[in-house]
Amino acid sequence: ATRAAVEALLRALPTDAKPALAADGEAALRTLLAGKDVELALATLPLAVRLDPAGKLAPAMAGLGERLHGTLADAAAPWMARVGALRALLSIAGRRPAAIAAAAPLLSAAAPLDLQLAAIDALGTTDDVAAAKLLAATWNSLSEQPRDRIFELLAARPPWTAALLDQLDAKPNTARELGPQRLHRLRSHPDPAIAERATALLAKAVPGTDVSMEALIARLMPEVDQPGDVANGKTVFEANCAKCHTAYGAGGKVGPDLTGMGMHGANDLLPVILDPNRVIEGSYTEWQAQLKDGRLETGVLVRETADAVVLRNAEGDREFARVDLARLKNSGRSPMPAGFEALGAKALRDVIAFLAGGSQGWRVLDLRAHASADGRQGLYDSRRDRNPLRLRQYGIVTVEGVPFELLDSQRTVTGKNTLVLKGGLVDGWESKSMAQRVTLPVGSEVAALHVLGGIAAWGWPYFREIEPILQITWKYADGTSAETVLQNGVEFADWIGRNEVPGSTFVPGLVADGSAGQVRYHAHRPPKAGKIAAIELASFDNRYAPTLLALTVELPGAKKSAAAPSRAVPARDVVIFGGGSSHDFATHWGGTDVATLAAVGIGSVAYHGEEDALAAALPTAQRLVLANNQPIHSAELRGAIRRFVEQGGTLVVLHAASWFNWADWPEWNADLVAGGARSHEAYGEFDVEVVVPADAPAAARALVEGVPAKFALADELYRFEPNAAVAVTPLLHGRSRGSKDHFPVAFTHAVGSGRVVVCTLGHDGAAHAHPAYQRFLVNALR
Repeated sequence: ATRAAVEALLRALPTDAKPALAADGEAALRTLLAGKDVELALATLPLAVRLDPAGKLAPAMAGLGERLHGTLADAAAPWMARVGALRALLSIAGRRPAAIAAAAPLLSAAAPLDLQLAAIDALGTTDDVAAAKLLAATWNSLSEQPRDRIFELLAARPPWTAALLDQLDAKPNTARELGPQRLHRLRSHPDPAIAERATALLAKAVPGTDVSMEALIARLMPEVDQPGDVANGKTVFEANCAKCHTAYGAGGKVGPDLTGMGMHGANDLLPVILDPNRVIEGSYTEWQAQLKDGRLETGVLVRETADAVVLRNAEGDREFARVDLARLKNSGRSPMPAGFEALGAKALRDVIAFLAGGSQGWRVLDLRAHASADGRQGLYDSRRDRNPLRLRQYGIVTVEGVPFELLDSQRTVTGKNTLVLKGGLVDGWESKSMAQRVTLPVGSEVAALHVLGGIAAWGWPYFREIEPILQITWKYADGTSAETVLQNGVEFADWIGRNEVPGSTFVPGLVADGSAGQVRYHAHRPPKAGKIAAIELASFDNRYAPTLLALTVELPGAKKSAAAPSRAVPARDVVIFGGGSSHDFATHWGGTDVATLAAVGIGSVAYHGEEDALAAALPTAQRLVLANNQPIHSAELRGAIRRFVEQGGTLVVLHAASWFNWADWPEWNADLVAGGARSHEAYGEFDVEVVVPADAPAAARALVEGVPAKFALADELYRFEPNAAVAVTPLLHGRSRGSKDHFPVAFTHAVGSGRVVVCTLGHDGAAHAHPAYQRFLVNALR
């Protein structure tokens, strides 16, 4: 017998079968369960359970259980064998309690990391709350990766979450070690009873801020919240902060990079400077490593491997082998010391001015507490519409000379980074239950409010009516207020791609390649002068869900920074441009096609999904592939593509780009594509045939070299309409198996000194992985 054969037999048994076990079968299973090959015995166990409802094999299974327990408890046994034994024992009800108890040594900071993670996963296969209690009890003795794995298991099942809360109730001090994001998840748990208990328990375990600290902040704030001396602030930073923090490229890396953080202003920063433990990002908490030789080392956990952990403090990085650890504990506190009030109000004011860099006169409005969506998971419903808006970078960015802060959902307490206000077209979507209004404190005169995010679900041109979408209420310190109403089709457009409206401008370079979405910029001045206490943003709870990524207040006298230089794009031999709707461009053209070309040495290949990236890449490209159905708005770029081909370049047009996409660019289909498609046959398998004329030039024949004379593939057969005025050389023809209609699939023609190859194949992975498609693509670019 082999393990594979036993597993195959188990799979072959119908789930509702009640097979009878013959005497020789019983003997064979008993032999396997008692054999020296423990892996084979483990594979036999579930088969024996299925085939022995009468319990005749119970003694043999009990014997195997003893052997497995011995393996689990044997510190010298291979860790994979120990985890395998744990998994098997957890599947035997009578053995489960002892197995859970015996698993505790596997959950030790001194154990190899892979063993810890595998043991956690094994314990997660059972519903037994005893496993949850073990995981909760050992949580605070482990490093960050095992902690993440354990917390996800404990948070997923209410009885298991209750076990974690029991642990926190017994040891309240461990609550701080959870960090802000995990604490938030407990307080907002989907189970109302769990959320209520967590909120009450954590109110005691993680008490509010110190009254005396609040009094200190209130006393210093009027002096600190004034313009500062940047030069002196740099000196203060270098003397007191640079050992642990980086600013503008210089300094240490124990704590977060503080570049540009001064834009938050004294109201946000002074409480954190004076009370470092107020809010701590999980990746910047202090860890304590107690070694077996008695030493105690502290620092931020920056790296962990299977056999070691690395802690970083102001003196540098220190690596410790796991076998040398007696204990590894997260203190739940910041390594940043308290007591910076001793520097005095002027020094604190100056260092905040230094951290503002060239952005004095600007204040970011903090959206952390109000962000309602994570762009990485889908803006409007993370369950039903996970189409992401991923950004190229997070943190401080400059747009139109205005500094903004783009939130990273992986570093916010709530795990959200985008403000979506209530509204939308589909009942039951998350956007329909989000807050309709939020209020953001300001506390100063305002020259203008600058906005990143003139986008909305179902905005223009999905609905083309000009109608209210967002109201800005300016709440003045004297108790009066004024409103500014923004409109769909004026300031706001649909989020999914670049859709132009007159009241905002498209921001190039912010959305990551391969991501859906756009970002737009607009600015608004208050209706009247005066100190503004707060700004309220409210949706109209209609068919739109207005979306904002970042807000910055311009103070009177602020100066805009110089425009950032265009993003540099490395030179590439082949540039592939995709993006738009109905296809996974990044996966198929940006992934499979790039790999296909790289595998045969077709120079250097790059995929882009943004218009500005294409514009930057085109001047150095030798060959260009367009597969997009997103529009190319720039008339200059359209002209550059035409000149690229006319002056001898190679243009390959694939699938979606051969459609009649752009009524405002008629020469694209008329001249470059030599036709286009307006519809297609139903997705499915159809037949393709090579149809190169016998008298075709050698270059045309080379395009189908190695391509089968006839082949079939699953794709969309485009009903391509040729432009008869353009002379083309046919290459491939497709015939529907349903309608029997046939259409051009590939052809080539000249444009000026260059060549264009058009191929309508490529809807999804079935086409891109097809050898004939891959060979044709390689030929075209050779």
